[in-house]
Amino acid sequence: MDTKRRLHLSIYYYIKNLLVEKGYIAQKANDVLKQVSSAVYKASKDDWVYQDLNKYPVRVYDNGSLIDESYYSRDFRGGQITFSNYTPQGTITSNYYYHQINLRRGYPHKETFSEKDLPLIVVYYRGVPYVPFALGAQLERADHRFTIDIFAQSQGQMQDLSDLIESWLLETSELGEMGFASGFPLLDNGEINTSFDSGIVLKYHKQDVSGVPFFAEGLTKMERFRYAIDFSLISFKNYRN
Repeated sequence: MDTKRRLHLSIYYYIKNLLVEKGYIAQKANDVLKQVSSAVYKASKDDWVYQDLNKYPVRVYDNGSLIDESYYSRDFRGGQITFSNYTPQGTITSNYYYHQINLRRGYPHKETFSEKDLPLIVVYYRGVPYVPFALGAQLERADHRFTIDIFAQSQGQMQDLSDLIESWLLETSELGEMGFASGFPLLDNGEINTSFDSGIVLKYHKQDVSGVPFFAEGLTKMERFRYAIDFSLISFKNYRN
């Protein structure tokens, strides 16, 4: 995995965890799961909270009786469970927590982007870093430019989200690039990766934080409450050491 992708993913997970920390989650209780195959049942909400299962647990019930976790795996991205060595006897329900903000690393297609996707935050890497240049033939600098684009449902929601993220950026002088040597927080099947290591391989100095709301004619319904935050991450390499 190259630096660009690692850094992009790192910022994505920083924002994802920040939203959980600040309470942008909701609980779904007694949600009736829909059977989609012999062993797979899907909830009405996806993107379940996985960051802290002690605080935000997933519980699954069969006719009101709690099912032991050893009998199923969880797909936190898809919002579903898969039974193993267990035959449901009745209605399957679940209690879980899910993310209220749709967070993505790329913009949705215009043809399919609709109000149901809101609120949406896009963590966008704005192209290849600037060509590094030497400083006194000893230091090399690289600039990585990002935009965090917020599409809200209301003026108040836009202001709350933009204030939260701008404050976090302004208060954080350095951001780290995660190594992802042991994979991502979630496995391919959406279950938690217990081997995930969020260790930092390189720290970047943050600068040039600026935010601006969108005001223009002809905005779509999805862009009425849109706010973009731009910032740069700077790294240096010292060739003397």
